[in-house]
Amino acid sequence: KQKISDSDNIPNSKDLTLWQRGDILIVPLISEVNNKIGYLYVDNPFNGKRPDLKTVSRLEELLDIVSRRISEIRYQEMIFESEQKYRSITEQSVLPIAIYQKERYIYVNQAFCDLFSFSREEILSWSENQDLRLIHADDVEIIKRNDLKIGNKPGATSKLMIKGTNKAGDTIWLERFSKNINYHGSTSQLIIMINRTKEKEFENNLLDSQKKSKVLLNASNDAVVLLDKSGIILNLNKNYAERFNKTKEELIGTMVWDLFPSEVLEKRRENVQQVISSKKMVTMSDIRDGMVNSTRLFPVMGGNGEVVEIAVYARDITADIESALRLQQAEKLAAIGNLTAGIVHQIRNPLGNISFAAQLSLQQEDLNSVLREYLELILKDVDNANQVIQRLTEYNNPQEIVLYKGDILIPLKRAISYTKSTSKSKKVEIILNHPERLPRIKIAEYWLEQIFINIINNSVQAITDKGKIEIKVSMQNNKSILKIEFTDNGCGIPKEFLSQVFDPFFTNRPGGVGLGLSLVNKIVELHNGIVLIDSKEGEFTRVELKFPVKKPLKRELKLLSLPL
Repeated sequence: KQKISDSDNIPNSKDLTLWQRGDILIVPLISEVNNKIGYLYVDNPFNGKRPDLKTVSRLEELLDIVSRRISEIRYQEMIFESEQKYRSITEQSVLPIAIYQKERYIYVNQAFCDLFSFSREEILSWSENQDLRLIHADDVEIIKRNDLKIGNKPGATSKLMIKGTNKAGDTIWLERFSKNINYHGSTSQLIIMINRTKEKEFENNLLDSQKKSKVLLNASNDAVVLLDKSGIILNLNKNYAERFNKTKEELIGTMVWDLFPSEVLEKRRENVQQVISSKKMVTMSDIRDGMVNSTRLFPVMGGNGEVVEIAVYARDITADIESALRLQQAEKLAAIGNLTAGIVHQIRNPLGNISFAAQLSLQQEDLNSVLREYLELILKDVDNANQVIQRLTEYNNPQEIVLYKGDILIPLKRAISYTKSTSKSKKVEIILNHPERLPRIKIAEYWLEQIFINIINNSVQAITDKGKIEIKVSMQNNKSILKIEFTDNGCGIPKEFLSQVFDPFFTNRPGGVGLGLSLVNKIVELHNGIVLIDSKEGEFTRVELKFPVKKPLKRELKLLSLPL
């Protein structure tokens, strides 16, 4: 044997051929995929004689059997290696996983052991049917019927919501998934257990009794409503009812969809269906009636593991978003204030000198017509520059205004009269509609006249030819709000610009300064009012000014396309 172990003496052929080296026969063993997997050494097989053909044939049959058996052993080794890798993966999984074969567990991972508080050795040592100690007595028959149903069908699956029992005897709610697999040549069940105890406790707290349900609903500062899958209101708290100016008794038993406008209704229906199908919480945000609502929808699970009801928690986050917007605006205003002071000091004086020099030059008697035209152009541009400076100054210091009770129609009609010549030149009709009597509210006439002029001029400039501007004055909310609505049929504002129209220096009009709507917003806020703007490019623009008759208005978001 020492002689033939030398690599020079070992045959390298893949053919099933016999070699004789003295008294030792060396046979290469070939696998099913034609790979050499080893050698068979036979010591003195023929008693030193040359074998006949019959003996060789029998030996070849024997060697073929041996070769196939070695190949089978190698295949089993590969399966074992694969199983070890699979077990390594399952051991790292947080999901409880087990393999169930012939009415006992033959494999469990650590997460499975932790779920039931038994050791791996304890679970694997159980004999047939002892595994049922992990199932609550109430659900043992459910498991038996389920296993009988799927039987040994290859690939058959099942999903159950059952009660389990841990080592201490505590009840655990489990979502049990199983699938028939072939494991070591026998039909087995691959079982995954998901702990649903917390979800079930939530469901029990919510549905256990009407009293507990009321406590849960009313304990929250959010607006809370409990719906069935079709959208019928089963219960709600006081906050939810107050959102719609209704009582709880009026809303219970009605369809929740009747409470929402069409623009948000479809999205809310989709979210409810998503909760039902996914059995997971869904969050959403939308703007309704000037408020940004953050809504969370929770599935309420029934005993069969399906969603039976939906708990909705809605919160008004308008103030939070507005605070962020105001902080951002305050930073911009601080920068504008510093810029204004610098411009007024550095530019106004030189402009005065330029204007004075141009006026003196125009008094020359021998001045030719070309120079006169240039000097008049200089004076006109100086005047335009001074107007920009004046706007900056007004924008930076409007907080000095004083409010007195007055008739808001007075500054509005003055503004219409002031802009009449401009509107007529572009063939733009201004239509004013208002009630015969309006309440007197606290206003600063001069500043309101300025912002009315600004809004009307913007509309005139947005109309190319033969358009109209409708101005409608009305009372809202039981005459607690005075609203002025300016609507034109001009070019409109692109959707992507709507969120920037109140920013200082933002303009998409050639030659514009970008302070008009920013000043409008600031002046109206100093009147404790709000400004809303809506527009569709190529169709219309609508600016709404809302003024309080008595109490300051609750802040509304002025951005229609707010990122949520």
